[in-house]
Amino acid sequence: MNGIEPLHQRAYRILVAIGQQEDLRALVPTALTLAHALHGEIRLVTVTRRGHPPSWFEAPQDCEGIALEVVTRAGRNVGAAIVAESRLYSADLLLIGAPARPAKRRLSMGHILD
Repeated sequence: MNGIEPLHQRAYRILVAIGQQEDLRALVPTALTLAHALHGEIRLVTVTRRGHPPSWFEAPQDCEGIALEVVTRAGRNVGAAIVAESRLYSADLLLIGAPARPAKRRLSMGHILD
């Protein structure tokens, strides 16, 4: 084989990219709901320049039977670090927050998504 596990032989993997504390509060409940429905597991990842986690970056208390891992990666290019983590984790789904902006003529998803 090519070293990749078939999806049916492992848990559905949800990678949640957290950039700030508000992302943690907004995205984790969605990830938990999906993980329950899909019999999945969750990895929360944040990227900092030196790889030190922010003081607010921790696993929520109410995970009820869901495997949840918290990871901090070092990097200057946040987008590249998230892509690398997604590949390393073999994520089936990536949840990432995007700031709400007023309507503009041109839609911009932000530098991380770009």
